[in-house]
Amino acid sequence: MEQKIAFSTVNGGLDDIVTEIFGRCPKFTIVTVKDGDFDVEIIENSFATHAGGVGIAVSQELARKGVKAVVTGRVGFNAMEVLKKAGIKAYNGANLRVEDALKKLLDGKLPEITAGGKGMGGMGGMGGRGMGMGRGMGRGMGRW
Repeated sequence: MEQKIAFSTVNGGLDDIVTEIFGRCPKFTIVTVKDGDFDVEIIENSFATHAGGVGIAVSQELARKGVKAVVTGRVGFNAMEVLKKAGIKAYNGANLRVEDALKKLLDGKLPEITAGGKGMGGMGGMGGRGMGMGRGMGRGMGRW
C-alpha cells in the first residue's frame, strides 16, 4: 500500500527539520512510501507569501497531490477543516529531522493533531508540552 506524507520544511529533504508552521513553510518534503521503499520529492510552497487563505490553499494543493498525512508543528482552524474533509491526518513532528519524524510516524509514535488553532494549532492529547514560544498547550485548543 502506498502512503504519501508531506513534511513542512525550510530547505526540504530527509535531513531537514520539520517546521513549527504549516501553511507558510517555504518547502514541503513529500515522501511516498511503498513496500518499504520510499521516494522523496521537494516542492516549493508557492502560497507561503500570499496575504491570506494560505493554510486552506496549501491543504487543497496537498490533497490534489494525493497526500494522506502531513507532519508539521501546528495547523490553523481553516486548514485543519480542509485536511479533515480531504481525509488527510495531521501529526506533530516539529523540530525533528524529516527522516526521524518519518520513522516515528510509520511506527505510530507521532502525536496526531486533532484540532486546528489560531497560531498554535490545537494539539489534542499533547497536554502541557511547550511549543518553543513560551506558551504551554494546557489552555485548551490553542487559544491565547
